[in-house]
Amino acid sequence: MVRPFLILILFIICNGCQTVFKPSLIEDLSAGMTSIQVREMLGDPAYISTSKTNKIYGYTYNMPIRNKSTLFEWEQERLLSSQSHSDFYTNQRSFEIIFFNDKFISYRELH
Repeated sequence: MVRPFLILILFIICNGCQTVFKPSLIEDLSAGMTSIQVREMLGDPAYISTSKTNKIYGYTYNMPIRNKSTLFEWEQERLLSSQSHSDFYTNQRSFEIIFFNDKFISYRELH
């Protein structure tokens, strides 16, 4: 009776395991890695763009949302001068991972 319960728990835990993209993981990429190896490390990209010899994986990372009242004063001033006037702050970072002939060659952060 206990064994099926343990198997079920392990199944649920393993199914919940999914790679979540974090910008710090990009530093672990090595030139020459295949697109499959990169996906195993970074997870599924938000988009894929391809041409004959090039492939680009796009990844986006959203910093956790914080209420403005928890921000430092200088951060609040910056928000007031920006277009966003909501009660929440989020910082989104976007990256493109660039492949040539299915081998990783470089990445760039989009601004």
